Amino acid sequence: MMLPVIEQSGFDMGLAPMEGVTDLPFRLWMSSLTDISFLSTPFLRTTKDFPKSELPSDFIPDQTSRGVVPYRLVPQIMTDSAESFIRNGKRILEGFDFVDFNCGCPSPHAVGGGAGSSLLADPKYLRSLLVSFLEALGPHRVSVKIRTGFQLNSELNDIFEQIYDLPLARLTIHGRSRVQKYDGLARWELIDGVAAHSEFPVYGSGDITSLSSLEERLPYCRHIAGMIIGRGALRNPFVFEELRKRQAYRFPLHMLGTILVSLGLLYELKFRDKNTILTLLEEGTFKDSFGTDISKWLSLQSKILQLSDTISLDPDGVPELSRAAFGRVKMIWNYLRSSFPKEFFAPTILRSATMGQFLKQLNEIGSNHKMVTLSHKPDLDWIYTSRKKQPSALNDEYR
Repeated sequence: MMLPVIEQSGFDMGLAPMEGVTDLPFRLWMSSLTDISFLSTPFLRTTKDFPKSELPSDFIPDQTSRGVVPYRLVPQIMTDSAESFIRNGKRILEGFDFVDFNCGCPSPHAVGGGAGSSLLADPKYLRSLLVSFLEALGPHRVSVKIRTGFQLNSELNDIFEQIYDLPLARLTIHGRSRVQKYDGLARWELIDGVAAHSEFPVYGSGDITSLSSLEERLPYCRHIAGMIIGRGALRNPFVFEELRKRQAYRFPLHMLGTILVSLGLLYELKFRDKNTILTLLEEGTFKDSFGTDISKWLSLQSKILQLSDTISLDPDGVPELSRAAFGRVKMIWNYLRSSFPKEFFAPTILRSATMGQFLKQLNEIGSNHKMVTLSHKPDLDWIYTSRKKQPSALNDEYR
């Protein structure tokens, strides 16, 4: 089956913003693995008092205006303060075409503070905020990420009615309501319905995990300008390659340990040696993707170890990662293992206490594999939902 949407000129596929995930080390790692059109920052939670003087140093050090990364970056703010968004938005727009306003975060903390998807409960107030942003920052300098509603999917029409005439840079819609969080199935027909009547580009989000998942949603992708992929990219970072090339990704297993060690080292720099990661950026280390060129990954590791004096090696030559950095590796592996053959999903690897033990377990389990095909396993979808139930079993609960 051909994918006319992907063939459209200018059709975008990017990495979704994910709190606690899409920080600088992960962005650099993902863009080194595979070509991605754009990546998003986690939201910067701002208030009337924070940040006052300047943006946090680790928010957007990979500005594309510096020419040091191969992707466009979408910086995102979450706030309940118009003053704060405008103040910090002006700083961000010194290096970016637009700044994204998060109205999609479903967490109780965000909603309880009057930010994130809580703003969808009052579409008229949301409009007033956006009008003030656009007046202060200029047309097409603000984008918005929303859900289909606060309580119900049917609220999307009322939300769109309030913003359809605004000069937004783009609108991104996650196809679930706030109440759903990550349960049920994303409503792509609602996203496409909005896109059909929109003057600004509309991007879709939700449940794109593989070529077959996109094919199922093609009837609802006639008018969208692009999509962002979140959990699907965690479970298979090469999902963008799969969608572009229309085939599942074949992966040389001997690469796996190398790229995961590289991820751990990047996080080690974040936690213990920020200057080194900035040096690597400025030297153009991440200007091009590495893909499965193991020599480039090993070169990255060598550079990190040469530049940083805070990382030691164990007797087997494996970097000794801090608990925080190794925890990030295991967090990503907890998603990634679901795309590997079933024996890799066993909890044995996750129980490792060090990176060295992790690699030994990985090599032992993968001893019979030279190449593996990364493939989406629908029977594991329930593990990555909010209520730990199959998405299809929950869909009828939401309207």
